[in-house]
Amino acid sequence: MRDAAAPSTGVHWRAVLTVFVLACAWSWPWFWLRDMQPELWRGLALPHPLKNLLLMWGPGIAALVCLRLFRATHRRTVTLGGERWRWALAFYAVPMAALAAVGLDSPEFGGRVHAMVGVLAVIGLLNMLGEELGWRGFLQDALRPLGRLPRYTLIGLLWAAWHFTNLFAGRDAGELAVYLAWYLPMTILLSALIGEATDRSRAVLVAATLHAWVNLLWEFAQPGVFAVFAAALPFWAVLLWRWPRAPADVTAAA
Repeated sequence: MRDAAAPSTGVHWRAVLTVFVLACAWSWPWFWLRDMQPELWRGLALPHPLKNLLLMWGPGIAALVCLRLFRATHRRTVTLGGERWRWALAFYAVPMAALAAVGLDSPEFGGRVHAMVGVLAVIGLLNMLGEELGWRGFLQDALRPLGRLPRYTLIGLLWAAWHFTNLFAGRDAGELAVYLAWYLPMTILLSALIGEATDRSRAVLVAATLHAWVNLLWEFAQPGVFAVFAAALPFWAVLLWRWPRAPADVTAAA
């Protein structure tokens, strides 16, 4: 339960700064190893999925710490499953099950795979929760007093800044300028789209689903992936349209 003290009606900037600093303090050393010292990254005596999990969970760890630190002032409306856990789980699981049925072309695994999609879905969900607990699970509420446009703009910029070495690695000044020219608007737009879906559902799982599909479309640009995504859009739209409205202030544990 949340502390009985009344939450602030404005942005608690110390909480916003704290969650971002903690997220970067955890993730940037892993990003630096992966992007700037790839030989050291490959040489780490850890399974590849675990290395990625450690990297991605900076925002999530920061959010969990700050939910505790600022529980007296943080007005919370977004939780892990929202008020409709089954809906949130279906939001993620149904399109992933369809993708498993269609399969993925993966040279790494020797052709088209089906069952492996289930493993990737679980790993992808864990990774995306590591990010989305921070961006949508904490910052979306922490920055709510700003209003939609400044809130999504700031979350998008913080999201991009968290990818610090990923932005700069292997690019000269000209390439970086071109990259940022489309990357920053894209993160702001995605922050708005994912943020609106999160506000409708009050569920971090919904944000993790949409984030996971952005990654899938980027990493597996295949006809089957695009077809399942196209079919998932009306499914998601209907779910969000019919989603029962949650109370304005949620006190349930994540």
